[in-house]
Amino acid sequence: MNALADPLDQAAQFQAEAIDREVRNILNKQPSKLTAIGLCHWCREPLETKQLFCDTDCSDDFEKSRRK
Repeated sequence: MNALADPLDQAAQFQAEAIDREVRNILNKQPSKLTAIGLCHWCREPLETKQLFCDTDCSDDFEKSRRK
């Protein structure tokens, strides 16, 4: 934070950062509730088995997007 910034601006910035941290923490703690739908949950490639993703790349990309 800028030492010359208004105290109210500093407080607002601190609060916004705290809220962002808490939201990320909550989202990261939620278990995946995905069910097999016959399509990859990331790229929508058709799947013949009860898989959630067509490969590990799609699975990793999906998890990375959830953590943002």
